[in-house]
Amino acid sequence: MRISGFLFIALLIWQSGVAQNRRAKTVTYSAASAWTNVTLQAPARPLPPATRSSPARSAATTPAEGYRPAFTGDFVTNRNGWQAGSIGNYQYQIGTGVYNVRKRNPDTKQTAFSFVPLPAQINLNLADYFTIKADVVSESGRPPVGGITFGVSDSLTYTAFQLDHSGQVSIRRLDNGRIFSDYMPGDYFNPNVVVNNNRNQLIIRRKRDFLHFYINEDEIRTSPYPFKMLGGNGIGFVTNGDWTSFQKLSVTLDAPVSVGTTQIIPSPAPARVVVTPPVQAAQPKKPAVANEQLMAVKPQKETSTPMPDASGAVASTPVTTKPSAPAGGSLRAGWPSEKFTDTFTRNEHGWLTGKRKGYEFEIINDSYYIRRLSGAAQESGRCYIDLPATLNLNTAQSFTISVEMTTAPGQTPQGGLLLGVQNVDNLVQFALADQQQVVVRSLNAGRSQADYMSGKRTPAGVPINPDRNKLTVTKQADKLFFYLNGQEIAGSPYEFKPFKGNGIGFIAGETDIKLQNLVVQVE
Repeated sequence: MRISGFLFIALLIWQSGVAQNRRAKTVTYSAASAWTNVTLQAPARPLPPATRSSPARSAATTPAEGYRPAFTGDFVTNRNGWQAGSIGNYQYQIGTGVYNVRKRNPDTKQTAFSFVPLPAQINLNLADYFTIKADVVSESGRPPVGGITFGVSDSLTYTAFQLDHSGQVSIRRLDNGRIFSDYMPGDYFNPNVVVNNNRNQLIIRRKRDFLHFYINEDEIRTSPYPFKMLGGNGIGFVTNGDWTSFQKLSVTLDAPVSVGTTQIIPSPAPARVVVTPPVQAAQPKKPAVANEQLMAVKPQKETSTPMPDASGAVASTPVTTKPSAPAGGSLRAGWPSEKFTDTFTRNEHGWLTGKRKGYEFEIINDSYYIRRLSGAAQESGRCYIDLPATLNLNTAQSFTISVEMTTAPGQTPQGGLLLGVQNVDNLVQFALADQQQVVVRSLNAGRSQADYMSGKRTPAGVPINPDRNKLTVTKQADKLFFYLNGQEIAGSPYEFKPFKGNGIGFIAGETDIKLQNLVVQVE
């Protein structure tokens, strides 16, 4: 027994020595990404046994695969905070799965209006696909009066889809109490679908660039409408009937929202390849100007001098597409007439590539990278291309420009959009200055105006994500609206003043950025 004990102890000592020899070996790892290449060396000391043996835990908030955020108004309780009680000329009552709205004064001209904000994970401006449903019910033996409001900011800013007693429908969009006569004007019309007495289900579906409207799953005759940025993210109801009930409200995202979430930056191919656009037989356009003085992060007057593009990159004519008319109808007024997109799978539009004045411009996979190099002599860099004449931002009744921008890991967001570019002295800029502030700037002959898009750092007024953000600029009527991740920033809108040029581009500050999914839609 004593000999066996000695043998057992000797065996344990020998195994421990072997394990230590194995752990002492040096291993080299390579972590490559489109941002940078780093070499790491494994530690020589072994990890504590408790650390090695602990199983990895996933976050409790990680959604299961296929998860789609949803909001429901079951109206069994008032957990969502709907308007309740006697308010104005209406009585609002919740219970047994029904939201009842009754008129207290039969002679009132007032409209009943009630809404609640949607949760943050259900952002109607960010979701490419969503569905809103609700049943509208009455006991009058006629079609119910009332409908759904969505994209609600307040009682003066929302979009509504509603019925009247004659079975006609109205689709209207209000912005600060104003209705756009050329887009969802609010007039009642025959939907050319069956409208039932007493109960009807109203449905709104967003399918990327269009909003579709249905009654009892039948699409109405004027649908779809172009999607335009909503003024808010509330959901609610509107009615001026004597007695209307709302039931079975649901808001679901039919596709995952990618904007504003952390995403893994794909690794590039081992060798970087720049795809050069084909040489145009026609007279070449002026080169894309890049990397001049960018972000006016300090309030100051400055004049920048355009520099020729040493790389000789030529801005080729972008390819534009016109949407086809919906089945059973013709292309009507209000549909987007021209659309320009760039997914950066190849450099077909002639973006600047290569190194210039301390910045590197490169297209990899589906992304356009702008990186600041060590020893850069200036604070920022930029580049742009000309849009074709058919996408004229000045003559368009309305337009929307958007791009998704990702900041390199561990860096502060700095960069964004350029639009209406003639040259480096004449342009409009919408950029992030850091994780709290934005810069909106209009340059005219190299100077900013103190009372109009001055270029000073200002609080965004909405959350800025540390990694990925979607920047959007929309023109409607005589106003320019600026949005960040679907929310309108502080200070927006601004008066629209005609641009000097028709270029579109990007601006990068002292950190590295990646641009994806550029869209320019003109109506």
